[in-house]
Amino acid sequence: MKIANNQKGFTLIEAMVALSILTIGILTLYTMQTTALKGNATANGLTTASTWATDRIEQILSMKYDDIVDTDGDGTGKDSDFDGVDDSVNDFGLNDSVCCQNGNDPSGVAVAGCVKKADYCFDENGYWVYVNVASLVAPVPGSTEPYVKSIRVITVRKDFGLRKQVVMNYYKQKTF
Repeated sequence: MKIANNQKGFTLIEAMVALSILTIGILTLYTMQTTALKGNATANGLTTASTWATDRIEQILSMKYDDIVDTDGDGTGKDSDFDGVDDSVNDFGLNDSVCCQNGNDPSGVAVAGCVKKADYCFDENGYWVYVNVASLVAPVPGSTEPYVKSIRVITVRKDFGLRKQVVMNYYKQKTF
């Protein structure tokens, strides 16, 4: 019987190195897939938030001009020199997205120390919609009467523990 001494193949060390490289590659692909899924979930949430904001603004813009009210008065009468800039450096109260007029969040839970209250609040299936209104003086020479209402809709959702928001600005002009 003749024993062949010229066998060619992989050593155990070469096989272990190859498996290690393969494992690292597979784990990298797994991490990339997980990151892509989180990114898609975030994008889906922001798209849904935009949809809720658009739905709410369509309802508001269909209202009569005089029925859209700055309920807390933080965006009305804050431009005494009529230059379009809030004299109180509060952005006409358009960024209020902490709580509603009753001091609660849109789901009804009390917010401690709530100061920046939105004019209108809605809980749309876990998406919190804050609506802020400000009466602005239109750029009509010599005019001091507000002919334009600025409406900012801020839709907020929690995404992996972070607060994500979509902000949309609209204007409603008084018609005669």
